[in-house]
Amino acid sequence: MSTRKAIIISALLAIVASVVITESGAYSLNLGHSGGSSCATRYGGIDLKSVKEYAFSETDSGYKVYVQYDNGEEQTADMVVNVEDVTVSGSYWVPLFKKVECHYSGRTEGSDGLVEIDFQGEFDDFMIIGFCSPFAAKRIARQEAANEIERMVEHGLDCVETAIRDSRQVSPTHVAMTSPQ
Repeated sequence: MSTRKAIIISALLAIVASVVITESGAYSLNLGHSGGSSCATRYGGIDLKSVKEYAFSETDSGYKVYVQYDNGEEQTADMVVNVEDVTVSGSYWVPLFKKVECHYSGRTEGSDGLVEIDFQGEFDDFMIIGFCSPFAAKRIARQEAANEIERMVEHGLDCVETAIRDSRQVSPTHVAMTSPQ
């Protein structure tokens, strides 16, 4: 094999290896989460004082909310989490060190007024140190935003349970609901 072919093959292997490393990631994250988030929960479709059972479960497309009243009437609703905007910015083009900012907002839909949740948030202290491409950095930031959105929606659904408990001065019965497989 000639020296020139060996150099070309070595260079191609180095390029492929660097692409694989930057996309698979050999990095560490600092999730400082400075910034903040807010969540507004509306549950005008629930008669808080007459709730006997309340539960929610995660589904493939969002959440299922179940409410049963003292008179035996039941309400169920499927909620879809609609992320309206995720904006990623910052110095993610810099090699080996990226400081990423992310802003996100959205709302739940499809619950027929039973429970509605609006959310928004940001984090601006998100650092990636190590081999990571700009595309992987954006993907990581979007995944972290999705994790935070899930926490906020579940917190909003928990707030409904607190409002029910406070309005009745007793805890409603919890119903075990499982996600479909």
